[in-house]
Amino acid sequence: MQELAKESPDLVDLIILTIHSPEQQKKKVISELTDNIKKSFL
Repeated sequence: MQELAKESPDLVDLIILTIHSPEQQKKKVISELTDNIKKSFL
């Protein structure tokens, strides 16, 4: 997590926020994250 924090602090903030979010919102954020990660590898 510390390595990730150095590379992209916004992502770490998002992960922390997601952990404390309601279940429905978690699913939405996680699917958006997954899409963004896939796009970044293409």
